[in-house]
Amino acid sequence: MSWVEDTVSFRGVIRRSGNSQIATIPPELSQRFLIREGQEYTIVGMTRANPDFEGALQICLGFFVVLEKAPRLDIVVEELDIQQIEELLRKHGASRVVPKKVENKVMLCSAFFSAIEKGRVRLPKTVEQVNEILPTKSRRWAECCVPPKLRK
Repeated sequence: MSWVEDTVSFRGVIRRSGNSQIATIPPELSQRFLIREGQEYTIVGMTRANPDFEGALQICLGFFVVLEKAPRLDIVVEELDIQQIEELLRKHGASRVVPKKVENKVMLCSAFFSAIEKGRVRLPKTVEQVNEILPTKSRRWAECCVPPKLRK
């Protein structure tokens, strides 16, 4: 995967601190790249000549581990097709569905509504939006997923 250069550039000033030079990083970039004081990095000098001679510094911050607080919806289901439940939850925006067998025919289905997915970022769902899904799901499961003998 290749690097993608931001369209927004920031200006800064290099100043001296003892025997070192210090470049100030604007708060917008610090927040975007989760830079914190004392963080280690690798710095690489780069040059190009076409036809002017230019110099650049690339600061490699390493790989990011992003922790996200994502709303979770737990549903206890009996004798239902887990694939249908998973499809239904994904239609409502669940990024991950984790089924767990609790008893003989009873399962706990946890749906996570994350904003960060591989290859894209969505608008995050609030806890209220996730809770609004439940009554809709109960009706739909009664219509399409629950075997006729279990319908009420």
